[in-house]
Amino acid sequence: MAAHLACFVAATAFVCQSTAEQRVTLQSGAVIEGDVRFDGDRILVTVGGAELPAPLAEVVSVRAAEGGELAEHQRLVLRGLEAELLQGRGAGLGLLKEAHRLAPDDPGAAFWCAWSLVKAGQGAAAHSIVDPHRERVLEAYPGEARRLFDAIEKRQELESLPALLLRRLDELNRQIDGTSSLLAENQLHAAYFQLVDQNGTPVGETPFRIRSRGSNASLEAYPEGYYLHTEQRRNRVSGGGPSQLELTSTAYRASELAFSTSPNAVIDAGVLKVFRHSVADKREVLVRVVGPDGAPLAGASVVARSTGVKRDARSAEPKRTDTGGECTLSLYPGPHQVTASLRGHTQSGHELGVSSETKPRAIVLTLHPLIAARATVEWISTKNSDPNGFSLEGMQKGSILAYTGGSDARSRVACGISFEQKDDQMNLKFGDDNWEYHGFAVQWIAQQADSSKIAFEEIALDDLERQAEDFGERSTPGPPPFGVRNRVWREVKAGDVYVGKLLSFSNAPHREMTQTAFRVRVDTLGSKEALREDQTDKREAKSPKE
Repeated sequence: MAAHLACFVAATAFVCQSTAEQRVTLQSGAVIEGDVRFDGDRILVTVGGAELPAPLAEVVSVRAAEGGELAEHQRLVLRGLEAELLQGRGAGLGLLKEAHRLAPDDPGAAFWCAWSLVKAGQGAAAHSIVDPHRERVLEAYPGEARRLFDAIEKRQELESLPALLLRRLDELNRQIDGTSSLLAENQLHAAYFQLVDQNGTPVGETPFRIRSRGSNASLEAYPEGYYLHTEQRRNRVSGGGPSQLELTSTAYRASELAFSTSPNAVIDAGVLKVFRHSVADKREVLVRVVGPDGAPLAGASVVARSTGVKRDARSAEPKRTDTGGECTLSLYPGPHQVTASLRGHTQSGHELGVSSETKPRAIVLTLHPLIAARATVEWISTKNSDPNGFSLEGMQKGSILAYTGGSDARSRVACGISFEQKDDQMNLKFGDDNWEYHGFAVQWIAQQADSSKIAFEEIALDDLERQAEDFGERSTPGPPPFGVRNRVWREVKAGDVYVGKLLSFSNAPHREMTQTAFRVRVDTLGSKEALREDQTDKREAKSPKE
């Protein structure tokens, strides 16, 4: 409102410049009559050859002296600016255009018409009106003309953007202008940018994602590679740092680009350049898949994924190995993870860096037949904040056929215990990655492989400490530091027995503890088919045919 009032007073001074004298009324009640000239945030009244300055804030009105008359275009300027002041931006534009039409050579009419046009978002039209009178406008309005010229130039730059984007920017700027406040809980931050490749060609698809510190983030795509990013942030004081544009397509060189947003207006984040690979940049990689004995494995699936862009971004279409166990991948330069898999076998992966200057070496991936295991598992679990508190609630037992089938050669058994195959060796892991707890501790584990001091069935799960001297191997007792996951792996063979206690802690304030006492006997190891046949034979032996 203050800016509109200053402009209105300045316009009043303008329309009176053609009369012999003007009457300036100040808030103090003083009245000065003379020739009035507007200069920035003050007016200058010439009286008897001397200039008397008066701040605009102290001016109540500037009117023609007695007997002075206003021309028609001057009255239209005043009425137009009154409409702008009372009704808002653009309300007096029609009146100001008519004033300029009636007096096309008058610098004042040109100035105010152009001023209203640029405020209404019509930079090119404002330029066409004020440019022919640039020097005279500068002379008439030395304090404001430069600001008008700069505003017109900036608006013309915006008008070179795609029409849909420009319309959206105007909409957002009005929204920000109406809601921006330091006291607001959330601030709308926004920025637009153009994404081009190394040749200046707009990147029209969206091979990237935006990482920011705000919430409710949105990305809008427009023609010619323009994008608009908006998000909510707590307030303009907290900031939060720039947003990051992260490429997610292997057709582009991996990189991250930073840009800033603003709560005051939608800002131009500039032109962001990325490097686009061409088909000529691809390099062929020979992959050979073999078994443990070096024999080729046909029909294995080979997948390459880029590790330099978005996780799991596929670098090339999956391939199948031929009868010689080979296939060829065509990859862009950059880091990749090449993985081979085959039903009934473990997976095998290899980190590969592809360079545009050198030919990649052939990759040999070895797959091992999956091992299946049958184990007898018994455990007791209880939740208690007292480490010495224990109960028999939750005890389960039984013979579990645990395949290490699946793509990752893992199979959960129970209560944080799982089988995990590595190459041709079977392992037991104590402590489960999938548990919701922050900490794991294996209090102690005993292995009884060839000779036992105590039979499996005699291990007392409700009082393991009493039998501790009967177990050979011990790990460090007690839980790890809060938030540290402690997992234990043991290589196993058929006949191994493990006994111990798992401790886990929740993230609750009182750190509720879950205790699990267990005993595990690895009954048999072998192929899945062999274990199934053995299980069938045992069932038939128990129920002989009549």
